[in-house]
Amino acid sequence: MRHILRLLGSRYGVAFSLVVLIALIVGVAKVVGDAPPTVGSGRVGIATPTATTSEQDDDGIGSPPSPPLPSTSPGAADPQTVALSFTQAWLHHTGVTSQQWTDGIAPYSTPVLKAELDGADPGTVQASAVKGDPSVVNRSESFVQIVVPLDSGTLTLGLSATNGRWLVDAVDWARP
Repeated sequence: MRHILRLLGSRYGVAFSLVVLIALIVGVAKVVGDAPPTVGSGRVGIATPTATTSEQDDDGIGSPPSPPLPSTSPGAADPQTVALSFTQAWLHHTGVTSQQWTDGIAPYSTPVLKAELDGADPGTVQASAVKGDPSVVNRSESFVQIVVPLDSGTLTLGLSATNGRWLVDAVDWARP
């Protein structure tokens, strides 16, 4: 017993005691700090700091997962290529009949969109050229939105993948 008391009174004993005390405090704080708030605990509404600038590191905690990248079957066109091909066919609206115009966009369209555009007047298209790079927003493995800037507005296309092949399923036109 005497040896133990002498050991605790030495600098090694003090250092050991401090290590044990710190470990005990950290352990208790971790258990108490990770407990979910309960009604009446006083912890509801405690603000936590969030990153507000791009210069701060993002550890990913609390951020929503990124949507998966679109999948394409080998040899099939990617969504951006299909969107640009559709856009070029959509812009080819002068001097053509309604049937010729819908036949031009049909290879890039879903059956639902083909039916919606059947009989549409190509003269209502109020753009004639692409004026910038399209932007792609991945929504899921099988749906993307592509925004194409045109000379007189913006064309937003919704593309769906069926059996690994991308087709335009929705068209939205907006003037600036």
